[in-house]
Amino acid sequence: RAALRAVLMHVLERWAHVDFLLFGPLARNQQAERFAFWPDSSGTGARQLRRLRAKPDPALLDPLRLAKASAAIQGLPAFEALLFGEDAAQITENDCKLALAIAANLQQLSLEILRGWTAPDGWRALMLSAGPGNAYYSSSREAANELLKAVLTGFVQLRDQRLMTAL
Repeated sequence: RAALRAVLMHVLERWAHVDFLLFGPLARNQQAERFAFWPDSSGTGARQLRRLRAKPDPALLDPLRLAKASAAIQGLPAFEALLFGEDAAQITENDCKLALAIAANLQQLSLEILRGWTAPDGWRALMLSAGPGNAYYSSSREAANELLKAVLTGFVQLRDQRLMTAL
């Protein structure tokens, strides 16, 4: 359990480095929400996870099917709640299988996001080649503005959703 918690903390720390980049691959197909459905002020994830634990759906043990389910049950917060939440003391075999499906889904999402940034025709290349003929950024200034907006959004998110909540 301690080793699993350490790995989860490492993934959460790495995610915090990019979670504010709400454009490019993270904006495509709700990648950011699917990877980490947060903040969940209405408790949607906890509710859906409780229902799923009470009445398991074997179909969702398939990572491909899970990837098409609610974002609230397929990412980091669901994984954390399942294995370390209030009900973690009563982990069942089905919970472990669901955790494996969530982990496989997170791995697939990670690969898709990484490819989306780093592929030869990915967003990084699009931003570096900004200018006439670029479908997304008509100038390097426009690409730089996109990054600046992402960083500023990250600071606001850090203040409003993390620091102010904790305070």
